[in-house]
Amino acid sequence: VKMIVNNIFSDGIISEAMGQTDLPKNPDPTVPLMIAKGVGVAPADTYFIGDSEVDVLTGKNAGMITLAVSWGFRDRCVLEEAGPDFLFDTREELLNYFLNITN
Repeated sequence: VKMIVNNIFSDGIISEAMGQTDLPKNPDPTVPLMIAKGVGVAPADTYFIGDSEVDVLTGKNAGMITLAVSWGFRDRCVLEEAGPDFLFDTREELLNYFLNITN
């Protein structure tokens, strides 16, 4: 996950990224809530990015803003049904979203 984040975003845009661990698995919100607390950001001000309906549910369970990307594990129609806050079809769209909210 960290390698993917570093390839997509420049330094300073993403505060923390974490892949699989021995902690509870998605859609349990334990890990995303732990990360938000660790960086000192309220869950409601935190973005959870994923490529599956389980990722969308995890972000929702944590009370986070859910961003889904259609170029990964699931097709766009599956992600739309999951109801993310935002759905992106390209890395450029995702990057532009973050650049626009940070400027």
